[in-house]
Amino acid sequence: MWLFVLKFLWLIVPGAVANMAPILAKNHLNFLAKPIDGGRTFKGKPIFGSHKTWRGLITGSIVGLLAGALQGYLYHAYPAIREISIVDFDLIPGWFLGFLMGFGALVGDAVRSFFKRRVGVAPGKPFFPWDQLDSFIGAVIFVLPFVRLPWQILVFGIIGVPLVHIISNFFGYLLGLKKTII
Repeated sequence: MWLFVLKFLWLIVPGAVANMAPILAKNHLNFLAKPIDGGRTFKGKPIFGSHKTWRGLITGSIVGLLAGALQGYLYHAYPAIREISIVDFDLIPGWFLGFLMGFGALVGDAVRSFFKRRVGVAPGKPFFPWDQLDSFIGAVIFVLPFVRLPWQILVFGIIGVPLVHIISNFFGYLLGLKKTII
């Protein structure tokens, strides 16, 4: 079981770090801090909103690419990494997989924002379980044409990602670091 969890975590690294990159790039590359939707609306509401910027999409995609390149390197340099890798990096370059996962994670995040705007959920407000699943589903959709992922990984991601979120928030709530469990 622990090997399975480790394999899952290793798989999602490019998408996960890509999803964090826009937050880390917040005070940099200000010339790219323009909304992807250009401020346009759909039926009177923002398409994605001002929080989905070119800066986030570009930096996240690049960080995903770099994480995938590192995974590919480690896969070829260390036999132990081959044991935890679901992806055969002899068949797909790590940088390409990383880019797909990073870009896909951010596209999934933007799609979730589109639906949040449609139902009136403000930016930054919870939209459970989609806040947790958006990036995972986006990354998987972009990778599936190139990598065959076991169905168990997909099911584990759909169940496990929100569950890990709830558990981590619960402990954050107990420690006084979070205001809500969800």
